[in-house]
Amino acid sequence: MIISFRFTRPFDLVSPRSERDSGELRRGFQMFDRNEDGKITKKELSDSLENLGIFILDNELVQMIKKIDVNKDGYVDMEEFGALYQTIMDERDGEEDMR
Repeated sequence: MIISFRFTRPFDLVSPRSERDSGELRRGFQMFDRNEDGKITKKELSDSLENLGIFILDNELVQMIKKIDVNKDGYVDMEEFGALYQTIMDERDGEEDMR
């Protein structure tokens, strides 16, 4: 399965909606942050998505990271991951609403 992410709005740093969401966010981040250094590299993101059966073209992966890398350090940290997580959840909810 190849997925293309289209982000229609800039990423806002958001706080999780609930404590449950916060726990899910933390677990999700840890799943991607393979070496547990507090940041997700492009390789970690790619490998983790591939393990989930999601294949994203390299250039799309680079663009995704650029859009969510608010502090421009080349990595995705927990706060930035929260914005990505929220956007994915919002898009999923929107797709479910359309069914």
